[in-house]
Amino acid sequence: LWVGVMRKMKRPHLFLELAKRLPHVRFRMIGGRSTGNNEADYFDQIKEMASKLENVEMLGYLPYSDAERYYNDARLFVSTSEYEGFPNTFLQSWSRGVPTVSFVDCGAEWNGKPVGNIVGSLDELAIVVNSLWSNELQLEMESKRAKEYFIAVHSEDVVVSKYEHLISSLISQRIDK
Repeated sequence: LWVGVMRKMKRPHLFLELAKRLPHVRFRMIGGRSTGNNEADYFDQIKEMASKLENVEMLGYLPYSDAERYYNDARLFVSTSEYEGFPNTFLQSWSRGVPTVSFVDCGAEWNGKPVGNIVGSLDELAIVVNSLWSNELQLEMESKRAKEYFIAVHSEDVVVSKYEHLISSLISQRIDK
């Protein structure tokens, strides 16, 4: 699964190149036309490229609620972005135990190792995706790791607890003054 706005910095063309290299894998793309930076026609270029690949389903723009079901069905999430902050798409994936493969290290670590798979080239991306696609045990281990990390660091209970602690300490500081 690939999700994002069709911007050049997101490099969706690399996802399509990956699909060419791995014809036995089914690929889905979700993303709409960019409205800025004179990139509106880029969407049309990507759509044209995707239409030529039998193993790619390009869904275009979908509202958040509609895109959710595709995360549920995903085996892997691939990010081809040139740079990112901390992508919400990773959280959406990890919350379901969907492993990620990306060019960007977002800083998420679990037991001293990055949570997602980080690659440095298209060749490496193809190797990692193919390996995870074809090795059930490896995929299961990556899935478990992603889910454990999400539950321990980003689950609702953990986040609410942190906010409650912060708010309580701010109230205590205010009362003490």
